Parts: sequence; structure tokens; C-alpha cells
Amino acid sequence: MKINYSSIWMLLIGVMLGFTSCMDDPEEVVPTYTYVCDIQEYANGYVLQTDWNDILFANNLPADYDDFTSGSRVIATFTDLTKVEGQEYEYTITIKGLTDVMTKDIVDISGSDQKDTLGTDILTIYSAESANKYLNITYDFMASELYLDKHQFYIVYDEDEQENDDELVLRMHHDMKDDSDTGESSLKLYRDFLSFDFRQYTVTKEKPFDIILYYMAEEEEEVKLIINVPDLEANSTAF
Repeated sequence: MKINYSSIWMLLIGVMLGFTSCMDDPEEVVPTYTYVCDIQEYANGYVLQTDWNDILFANNLPADYDDFTSGSRVIATFTDLTKVEGQEYEYTITIKGLTDVMTKDIVDISGSDQKDTLGTDILTIYSAESANKYLNITYDFMASELYLDKHQFYIVYDEDEQENDDELVLRMHHDMKDDSDTGESSLKLYRDFLSFDFRQYTVTKEKPFDIILYYMAEEEEEVKLIINVPDLEANSTAF
């Protein structure tokens, strides 16, 4: 499912670490939170689990959200965060907005003879964060409107690049496909958000550890990012 570029990208500035905001009326301060969550049906409502393992409960979904699938991944904006006791969830909330998030698996290219065919088109990672089992990435790229849906983004794992037990080395690739033949004058800047599930590559790793992420940036310059995956037993809440 594709994110609506025109309506969601401003949310992504704060969603990587979560943020709060307040209404303009100083007499009625209502904190608003935005987090990436997994959502599923529960009893007479819905539970949302943040990447920091916080369990939230809501009675209802927004009226304009009609594409619910249990177990899907969403960007959730909510208010009325209230701590509760004696329940399987930790907080109750009121959901104000939900946006679906595309989640991808990391591609294992170990021993593959297709390594030279991987896309090497440029992109810019705006922010990258991981708190549990997902690597969340907000990134910018150039595309024409005609070929926007044909751009492919993926992260690969290569066993030959794994040298340290406390690191997971990955590479993010961008393939413009037919858009590579488009003139620069027709290209526009877009921003998107993806979650990558890295659990299968970290079964034997002890947290905390670092994800070392490489990608091709402007002027074909390779950039190295270091993203810490924390020990949630030591810091198990986002709030």
C-alpha cells in the first residue's frame, strides 16, 4: 500500500522518535502523540504496540479509516494517553488518525550471483531509527510523476559483510527503473517512509547492537549510517 506523499510526509519529521504537541488554546492543553505501531483487534476494541513494546488500547478507530487489517503496521496519532493497571495493556488512548505503513523484509543476497544487478540510484535518508524488530526509514528521492510507482527501494543482507557480533551490516538500494531515462527537468523531490523487518538476522545477537546501513547518496557517494538498536529491558517505554 502506498503512502499518500502529499499528506503524510510532514508527520515523518517527528514520527521516528515520536513527538507530542499541544493545542493553541492555553486553557485546554491536550498532548498529541504520533508513533509507528502494530495494530490488531482485541476484545471490544483495538490494541496498538509501539516499537518500544508499549501496549495501548483504543475503543474505536477514526471514522475516516476504513482499510483496517488486523496485524497491520500504521502511523498512529492519538490523545488522552492514560496509564491503567490490572490490564494486559498499559495505556488507553483516543486515536485521531491512522496511516498505513508499508513493511518489507530484508533481502538475503548471500552467495547470490545477482549482486551486480542491484539498483545504485541515489537517495537521501532523512532519518533512520530502530527500537525493536523494525528498521524505520524516512527517505527522499527524485522521480517523475509518470514513473513514481515504478521506483523500487529495498535493503539487502550479505553474510560476507558481517564481521562483528555487535553489528548488523545492511545496504539500502534504489532502482529508478524506466525513470532513469527521464530528463532531469521532469524530476521532482519526494519523501516516503518504510519499515523493514530485520528479526531473522538478529536471533543470535544480544542487545544493544548497531545496524550499519550503507546507501548511495548525491553524486554517487556512499554514506554510512550507524543506528543503535537498544536493550528494551533497560529502557522499555516510549513515554
